[in-house]
Amino acid sequence: DLLVPPNVTLLLEGGIHLKFAPNRRILVQRGGLLRINANPSNIAGNVILEGICNTVWQGIQVEGPGSNPTNLQSIPRITASHNFGVITTNSCEIRDAIIGIAGMALPLMDINNLQTVINTIPDFNPQNGVFVPSLTSLLLHNNYIASTVATSSSGGVVRINSRTIFDRCLQGVNLSWYNNKNIIDPAAPVSRLLEGHFQSTAPLHFPLGFLARSDTGVHLHFYANLNIGDILPNSPGCNFINQTYGIRANEANKIYCYNNDFVTCRVGASALNAQITGGLNMDID
Repeated sequence: DLLVPPNVTLLLEGGIHLKFAPNRRILVQRGGLLRINANPSNIAGNVILEGICNTVWQGIQVEGPGSNPTNLQSIPRITASHNFGVITTNSCEIRDAIIGIAGMALPLMDINNLQTVINTIPDFNPQNGVFVPSLTSLLLHNNYIASTVATSSSGGVVRINSRTIFDRCLQGVNLSWYNNKNIIDPAAPVSRLLEGHFQSTAPLHFPLGFLARSDTGVHLHFYANLNIGDILPNSPGCNFINQTYGIRANEANKIYCYNNDFVTCRVGASALNAQITGGLNMDID
């Protein structure tokens, strides 16, 4: 793994191209900071992060203070900066990850185990013609997203700023198990997704090659208080292209969307016991 430990800032600047083996990730630990193209006007080229040999990789995981997933609105605030890992992005491409950026640490999503699950669960058979509501619920939820590792490290700070592309990822961004608004200390870091491009330009890589498109651009589960898109007038916002779900929110509330476009997605935005508020200039084709 590529680790960003506490009290360390790792800066990846334009033109860097990193490839990761299937069971490898970038992990931003509590108190660490990963900055991808710190200068929004960088002209040296995108930072590219992707898997090798036509396989997926684990993506970027960002640790936070953790939470009590059964009582979202009463999470005790742990406001000191050393309790938050942070990632900020400009001008970068994250390709072929299982989850492009997760606001928490996750257990290893071993691709051989995933392949076994795919081969043994009938819903994954691409010949059965069944539309699976969410691959996440069958493939990732119980063992990974709902794991103790995930809930105890949720709240990692994910700041998607400008020209950040997620291509051929099963999920682009996953934020779960956290209340992103700090009432006790408004200065504590919070996540925001201002200008992300979530797309599938080709089928996903092994072991997900049976998928012609990403499952979800932004996946939220037991999460609250998040801006998706930039509230500023004429902002590019976020684009969701050729996704099964552009935004999928389960048990999430106070999710605000501004200046976002949804193109050729099966579902633009899905809310299950969730509140998604459409703001300015929301286009769903």
